[in-house]
Amino acid sequence: MLASTSNLSYWFPLITAGVALLTALLTVVSSQTLEWLKERRSYRREVETRLLTRREALRERRNDFQRQTLLDLQDAILEYVSVKLETQRLQPSNELASKVLLANARITKLMTRVEDEEVRRLIDRAQEATRVTRPGESPAAAERPLGLILEEINNRIGGLLRKLDSEESL
Repeated sequence: MLASTSNLSYWFPLITAGVALLTALLTVVSSQTLEWLKERRSYRREVETRLLTRREALRERRNDFQRQTLLDLQDAILEYVSVKLETQRLQPSNELASKVLLANARITKLMTRVEDEEVRRLIDRAQEATRVTRPGESPAAAERPLGLILEEINNRIGGLLRKLDSEESL
């Protein structure tokens, strides 16, 4: 029995030290693992936040671009129609022809930038209405359908601008 007691007194401090060392090692490993998991979650949140911020900035830029394009298109179509009507009332000249060509080119450029298909269709209708002149028709009678189309264009663009503004305020 004495041999087993001396054997136990020899191993007990070693076992106690081993358990303490193992406990300390497990504590360090588990705390490092928990810290890594926290950092990983934090990194993922940061990445998601950056992506959301980038998407929001992109959406704002796209909305600003659309807004400016729609406003420019309203001005361009009015310029085009006024120049086109001027050519119908006056003797055509090279100066008027070049104004019509430039106004038409500006409209075409802006139309390609507009996302709304209905606006493009209405602009096509307005351009077509300025091309068609009926023999014997008074200028006022020719301008009436065009005025209705221009009103539709302005209403549609106004609705799109309001929609862009309401999306921005969200």
